[in-house]
Amino acid sequence: MESTRLVPHNIEAEEGVTGSLLIDGECLNEVTFLQPSDFFSETNRIIFKACRDIDARNTAIDQITVAEELERQGNLQNAGGAAYLSHLISSTPTSLDIGHYANIVHRLSLARALIGAASQIAMLGYDAAPDIENGIKQAGVIIETVKKRAGNNKLEITTPAMMSSKMLDILQHGAPSLSWGFIDLDAVTTGIYAQDYIVIGASPSVGKTEMMIETAENIGRTGKKVLFASTEMGINPVIERYIAKQLQMSIRELRKRELQPELNEDVEQHYMAASVRLSELPVYYLFGKRSSDSIAMNARKMQELYGLDCIFVDYLQLLTDWYRGGRDDHCVQVGEVSHNLKAITSDLNVPVIVASQLNRLVEYRENKRPMLADLRESGDIEQDADVVFLLHRPELYSDYEITDKGKLEIMMAKNRQLGMAEHPVKLQWIPDRYKYGNATRE
Repeated sequence: MESTRLVPHNIEAEEGVTGSLLIDGECLNEVTFLQPSDFFSETNRIIFKACRDIDARNTAIDQITVAEELERQGNLQNAGGAAYLSHLISSTPTSLDIGHYANIVHRLSLARALIGAASQIAMLGYDAAPDIENGIKQAGVIIETVKKRAGNNKLEITTPAMMSSKMLDILQHGAPSLSWGFIDLDAVTTGIYAQDYIVIGASPSVGKTEMMIETAENIGRTGKKVLFASTEMGINPVIERYIAKQLQMSIRELRKRELQPELNEDVEQHYMAASVRLSELPVYYLFGKRSSDSIAMNARKMQELYGLDCIFVDYLQLLTDWYRGGRDDHCVQVGEVSHNLKAITSDLNVPVIVASQLNRLVEYRENKRPMLADLRESGDIEQDADVVFLLHRPELYSDYEITDKGKLEIMMAKNRQLGMAEHPVKLQWIPDRYKYGNATRE
């Protein structure tokens, strides 16, 4: 029964558009969002395209010029001849309603596009490909194509007046930003801004995960909503770190205590208080293997349900986008991942802070401080990033000085707006609180 149904269309509305153009060609400016493909009737499609072609040559649109253009294109008979053009004029009382007619034509065109998209998505399901996640991604692309067409009737140009208004707003209120929660880091960066794509590069065991977790918690304590995608650690290790910081004990001490069947009353109260604080901290987590598409989907849903102010991804090289289509070209794959993460910043208007591994070349240099070139597959990551931080812990190497004990150096190697920093910011590991704190910059 479904196969016998006609797809949505309205010939009268289509004739209203083309008839209006024959009456007053200037009203084409009111329907710039329409495309010839929006017309169901081939006849009206041909006439509308002829009107656009005439307008592109800065020639007036009327019954005579349209007839000449159709004749020149060899389409006069396909468009119903001069008699049909006369019919369009006689059946259209005024050109003032062209916007109303055009909206109907556009809406029904989108309805037909949605039917076509549903058919394509159904075929993806019937194919039952082994990589179902890739099929879901293709389905999302198909839907996004229809959504973009739906937005074509909206003016997307930023006018000079809008620019001026935005400038006055920034001058009056400042550009809104989030705090890193570390004084020296905020001083160097001036904060974390919406649509920033921030990359934190470091070798293994330097401390990038801990820095990101603490920054996420610092932002959460201000009441902002944070999404933390942890592809490296599961829920238990994250909670262990949180409890250890709250109780000011090492993970080793915490685990030894957990082996004991009973807890003394004081520790139990600390546990309960820490649990309450954790439940009130607006930091939401994604655990397990994730692709950049999965992060984007969950972030969009979180923004709708709870609000969203910042996203952390730990870390780029573990995202499952890497394993699609084989492992023969990691540079291309990491480029796609990086582009997808950067796209999230503009789509959701939030900053994305992502950790990235460094290659092993730094281990073989005399100077162990990392450089931009040490980012794995650095071309795309460095190009996409608005800000790049490189982390360094001198005490991991044999020639460190005792004054560097517990210090984490953070070099701002790139900032699209501010440039590089002259000196690294230093955070100090505070053993009795099991967290990073501010340290004097040298």
